[in-house]
Amino acid sequence: MKIFSVIFLSLIILSGCSTTSSAPDIKSADRASITLIRERAEPLAWNVGFSMDEKEYVSLSNSSYSTFYVSPGEYKFGFDWPFLAAQIGLEGGLSISPNSENFFVLTSAYQTTGSSSTYNGILIHYNSTIRFEKISKEQATILMSKLDVK
Repeated sequence: MKIFSVIFLSLIILSGCSTTSSAPDIKSADRASITLIRERAEPLAWNVGFSMDEKEYVSLSNSSYSTFYVSPGEYKFGFDWPFLAAQIGLEGGLSISPNSENFFVLTSAYQTTGSSSTYNGILIHYNSTIRFEKISKEQATILMSKLDVK
């Protein structure tokens, strides 16, 4: 049982260390590119999944990015972390124009707001802030050149 627990925990930890993309990487005349950059978005050990209209396009590890192509239109997007990451998801809307290059960055931060004593020890209180914003191609190029994983 002890070996099973070690193997299980190792698989959970390693599952957060890869970047995958299920979106076709095909450029055609009317399709637009989307480049997603994950710059230090906590929790760091877990991949975050990005979906549009409930179809997952990419799973990003921390300090990585991915580019994929979509048809122009209005989309509902979402970011989802695994359950064990204990992070809230993020949803919103995107408008994608034909033949456009779109660059977005995802970041987050934790801020400790206090602590309190409990029967078992100390409870730390914190706020989590998640940012998802569109950036320019120049900003994206600089940011991508600084990332550890490409």
